[in-house]
Amino acid sequence: MGRGKPPVIVASMGRAGSTLLYKSICNIIGYSTRHSQFKSDLSECDYRSNTVYKTHDFPPNNPPDNAKFIWTFADPYEVVISVIQQEEKKGIEWIKGHFDNLHGEFEKYRDLYVYDAMRLEEHFDKWYQEQNFDLATVKYREMWNY
Repeated sequence: MGRGKPPVIVASMGRAGSTLLYKSICNIIGYSTRHSQFKSDLSECDYRSNTVYKTHDFPPNNPPDNAKFIWTFADPYEVVISVIQQEEKKGIEWIKGHFDNLHGEFEKYRDLYVYDAMRLEEHFDKWYQEQNFDLATVKYREMWNY
């Protein structure tokens, strides 16, 4: 971790505005999004200064003190609808990759309306509890108010 601006990590339960927020932060501070800094596993994150990361992982155990986290979330029903809509737009392979990023159960994808195959409840519970690092939370619908 060199000198410079602290690493910023934009996390979400998926389909909750993390890409929008990630790109906005990169644009505001002048970072390129050409080389994605998506991290599916935060235990493997190097937390470089002057870097914005995006993840759908659960909270890390011991990130560096200077790391800044923003977690965005949305209504689980809207998340499910958004994922299902992506199958038509991006295909089933995109869905499978999304489930991998969420540590979800892709084999239960067709049961999304009755089973939390994306582990949204667990994601919410783990991120919304007290953390040992700086964390701001943003509800997806509230982003549009600002």
